[in-house]
Amino acid sequence: MGADRESANTGSGATRGGANRGAGTGGADATGIVVREPEGMEELRALEALQLEVWGFEAIEAVPAAHIRATQHAGGMVLGAFANGRLAGFAYGFAALPHGPWERGTGVHSHMVAVRPAFQGTGVGRRLKWAQRTWCLERGIDWMTWTFDPMQARNARLNFHHLGARSREYLIDFYGTMPGALGGNQASDRLLAFWDLRDEGVSQRAGRFTVGLGPEAEPLPDAAWILERGVAGEPLARPAADGARALRVAVPEDATRLLGSEPQAAARWRHAVREALEPRVGRGYLVTAFEGGAYLLERERAPRNDR
Repeated sequence: MGADRESANTGSGATRGGANRGAGTGGADATGIVVREPEGMEELRALEALQLEVWGFEAIEAVPAAHIRATQHAGGMVLGAFANGRLAGFAYGFAALPHGPWERGTGVHSHMVAVRPAFQGTGVGRRLKWAQRTWCLERGIDWMTWTFDPMQARNARLNFHHLGARSREYLIDFYGTMPGALGGNQASDRLLAFWDLRDEGVSQRAGRFTVGLGPEAEPLPDAAWILERGVAGEPLARPAADGARALRVAVPEDATRLLGSEPQAAARWRHAVREALEPRVGRGYLVTAFEGGAYLLERERAPRNDR
């Protein structure tokens, strides 16, 4: 799993709006969830165990509690979402240095956000993401990154629509072949999400989330489809429209189901999505939105230079 290990779980754990109040850490929301830093090794071992429960991989793949403890002590990001004292989810990240035109100064790379299955669909994942933003801003950190599987529609909608992230980097097979039902024993292609934590649109989304509202609908520009979803759910490539101001790239309706039960169909989608996104993302186009089961790619503009 890897890659902000939200890859197939945070989206489903963070797609219902209105239930959560308060974007920051501390204090219970309307569902009784409290987001805070875990205390002591017992709570950190619960983070270790939750990785196995959520992603179902072997113990050797989990980040051990001792490592998380060292990260926390050294100033890294470790946040837990607790319901009546029981761990419902967590977020884990570490310092990141600039490696692209958007980053200035030190940021945070969010490596894992996990939500216990019993709490998926209740908004815990979204609460954790906004708590990550608060944690960063309190420390003078302006940006955050994470990776996610571009075929996962729910995660894509969370990242671009609800959070206001952008992407200009497509990573081929970033973690190597991923085993299990969620990986399908296929290449682990990833999009790198970039979150400008002080961006006006992000700040507006944070404010609306705090009072229980979702983001305002934004009109999408006219765009040329280069990958559509066929009538039978198959990937349908269109003639290249490079040079257009905006492009649309569809993804499967339920990538997790395909990876678990229809690996050949998943492989066809993986190839089609890669062929559509990799030659364009960061090479003249940015991913700026995800609506209607498809990415919106727009012509890249100059990065901010005011930091």
